[in-house]
Amino acid sequence: MNTAKAKILTVLLAMTLGACASQEKVRPPAELLVSESPVARTDPDVLYYVGAAEISGRREMHQQAAVFYARAAEISDDPSIAERAVQVAVYANNEDLTLVGIQRWLELDSEALEPHRLAAIIHLRREDSEAALSHINQILERNGSAEAWTAVIKMLGGVNDRALSVGILEQVTDRWNPPENEEIFQQLSDLAVRNGRVGLAEEFATRAIEVNPDNAEAHNWRGRLRTSMDMLEEARDDFARAAELDPENVQLRQSYAALLAELGEYHEAIRQLSALDPTMTVLYSQGIYAAAAEDPDLAQAFYEELQSFAVEEDESNEKYFLLGQLGETLERPADEIVDWYNNVRSGERLDDAKLRTALVLGKNDEMAQARVILRRLQNGNERTATRAFLAEAGLLREQEQKEDAFSVYSRALMMLPENTDLLFARALLAEEIDRVDVTEDDLRKVLEQRPDDPNALNALGYTLADRTDRYDEALDLIERAYSQLPDEAAVVDSMGWIHFKLGNLEKALDLLQQALALEFDAEIAAHLGEVLWAMGRFDEARQTWQDGLEKSPDSDVILETRERLDTP
Repeated sequence: MNTAKAKILTVLLAMTLGACASQEKVRPPAELLVSESPVARTDPDVLYYVGAAEISGRREMHQQAAVFYARAAEISDDPSIAERAVQVAVYANNEDLTLVGIQRWLELDSEALEPHRLAAIIHLRREDSEAALSHINQILERNGSAEAWTAVIKMLGGVNDRALSVGILEQVTDRWNPPENEEIFQQLSDLAVRNGRVGLAEEFATRAIEVNPDNAEAHNWRGRLRTSMDMLEEARDDFARAAELDPENVQLRQSYAALLAELGEYHEAIRQLSALDPTMTVLYSQGIYAAAAEDPDLAQAFYEELQSFAVEEDESNEKYFLLGQLGETLERPADEIVDWYNNVRSGERLDDAKLRTALVLGKNDEMAQARVILRRLQNGNERTATRAFLAEAGLLREQEQKEDAFSVYSRALMMLPENTDLLFARALLAEEIDRVDVTEDDLRKVLEQRPDDPNALNALGYTLADRTDRYDEALDLIERAYSQLPDEAAVVDSMGWIHFKLGNLEKALDLLQQALALEFDAEIAAHLGEVLWAMGRFDEARQTWQDGLEKSPDSDVILETRERLDTP
């Protein structure tokens, strides 16, 4: 044995004997005492590397400790040495040595689950889906318990790449049956939502309800999912069942009422809220629903009840803000609404109240005063300033002062040059005033920060398709948006329009018909009519434009298209 090894063995022997001789001395943790390993007691080489590792660790030389432990695990047949090698490599944040240790640990103990878990985490971090899936499958093959599924779900929940996470989730759930455990199905549903797969989330929520049909929260959750999927009647049934099971749940009643309002059942929404104790929020919501039901007397009654509702002093700001909001909905006099907002003196609603005051004034021929308020807000934090700039430009656009609005956006971007909301807003306005160069520059700046933003991709792609002859580039951008939002009318319209520009008339016709079926929009109607005209189907084109004008009589885009093409 060489001198270095001998010295280390001497140190280790002294440590071990000292620990046995005196209980007063500090004893290292049990896992650090190599004397507790039967292999270490009989194998001096293993003892050497383990001792060198532990001494390196005490000197905070963690990488060196991981290297020594990796060597010890390589020559030892003791799985506890390999396990310790993995622990030290993890502590040293050395993924390569961690994987080496995991491989050795599994060679020595093929039934161990922890090395598979650690390996899956590393491969997920490295975005190696195949290797990660292999280890996850090993875990679930050996242990399909709720605890094992929870561990897998937690691993996938920590993945930044949503496509990778949901891809593995689908493969795992296709191959293995999760236990009939409502909590596991709820966790799977949550994970699916976080990865943008609402349909899959709804399926897991249904499985949770099948396990326990009397779980009010599960019905509530599925109702919210179905609402986002436009399955409104099915969502209504879920909320009704949840409210039956948990009648005192305030959040649930409010969600149920909001859905009923979306279905146009305003009085039923009011009735659902009447089952709750009256609060400011409840009275405000009831007033909004009564106004939507075109029941002015009932709406006014809730407005007056909210005015007389007693609150603590620290709640008064919220009350006055809600009164201002409800006053706007009920189209009360501008000075009355402004008075409510002016009574908001402090708190998180203060800037909102000032912003609403400016908007009310601006829409009531008090533009100069409105802009003074907005200019002050534009000196606030980025969120407040952004909203104030957008509000000022919005008021100017409503008054057809587009050049002035463009100047507001430009001034805003001098202060906040990377703000994507302002860049996007200016880009859209720039296209309207024939500043296509600005539109393209601003949208490309948005995409530098958010490369896969489907709205920015679609806007830039449509602009290139409509205002330039760079059709191949436009098609690539629109296809990237379409892959994310295949049911978004504006994106489908863009797909139809670029195919029209490329001369693919049949494909353009099919896409534009789909877009108009998804959502009526005058511009889509104008595009569809133009494609029909190009195909020689003149009567259908004229009828499409006429149908569009019946819904949007002042549509400039339809009128311009018809005049350009159908002029005698």
